[in-house]
Amino acid sequence: MVDITLANGFVNTLANTPEAVYASPAGTNGTKIKALTVTNPTTSNKTFKVFISGTNSIIPLKPLIRNKTHTGYEIIGHLIPSGATLSLESSEAGSVQLTATGEVI
Repeated sequence: MVDITLANGFVNTLANTPEAVYASPAGTNGTKIKALTVTNPTTSNKTFKVFISGTNSIIPLKPLIRNKTHTGYEIIGHLIPSGATLSLESSEAGSVQLTATGEVI
């Protein structure tokens, strides 16, 4: 199977609210996450969480220092079930960027 881009620099628009980044296509066996990064390009520290819908956060509340990137190792290999979403929550709107690749199974 071929890797696809699930998100390319998705920026959250709401503070402290999970926002859908990617929806796994219906009628498939889901989407396996292959790589994920969350970057804080701002000049101040932020916090974030990453969710797969219907679960508690897969990446729990994490601090992200200014101008740094988190590699998202906790979520690599997880399956986003068919029809479910990958979501991002951040402490401030417009503050972090999520990039991810995966494979529809």
